[in-house]
Amino acid sequence: MADRVIGLDDLFAQFPDLRDGAFMRRGWEPWHDVASSLRSDQLIALIKALTLVEKLPNCSSGSVSPVILLFRKLSERAGDQALHLANWILAQSDNPYLPFGRFNFGAKSLAQLQQLSKEFEDSKRARQSAEQARQQEARCRKAFTATQNLFGALRRRDERAVVALLQRGADLKATDSEGRTAIDVAKSVGLAHLVGDKSETARS
Repeated sequence: MADRVIGLDDLFAQFPDLRDGAFMRRGWEPWHDVASSLRSDQLIALIKALTLVEKLPNCSSGSVSPVILLFRKLSERAGDQALHLANWILAQSDNPYLPFGRFNFGAKSLAQLQQLSKEFEDSKRARQSAEQARQQEARCRKAFTATQNLFGALRRRDERAVVALLQRGADLKATDSEGRTAIDVAKSVGLAHLVGDKSETARS
């Protein structure tokens, strides 16, 4: 076996009940020993064969493809060869997880994969930034509405409403039509303790 490239006939001989393509979905455990028993050139040949096999009916294996494990083993011992092979795999394969085990965006070369990955990350950051801005705007609207309602709640001496509005971000430094702050109004109606005026609370 060490003097020749392992082929599909060898695999089917080892797993005769798996000619339906299920051997491509057995998981990675059986492939560790296979990878260890092959020279780099043999491993490359096997990876190429399995990459093409994935195109056959019933042989698609997605993220459990043995190509992923075998490619990682090759990368550990022959990084430059692995990079060259990665371009070949991307050009040949329809499996969106080859060769690295992560989504490849349908790229057909390493250069394209790098570009598409960058575009994805840029888009992801833009979405996150937009979502943060949306959340901040929502908080501001919520606080603005709470501030508008705070003065009425204070004048009604509705302590529960005042506490709830403060929790929603009501601005105690906002002023009413007479130029009084919410703190001033709270003091005037005996609710200074709700707005954190300790000196007023101590005197009462």
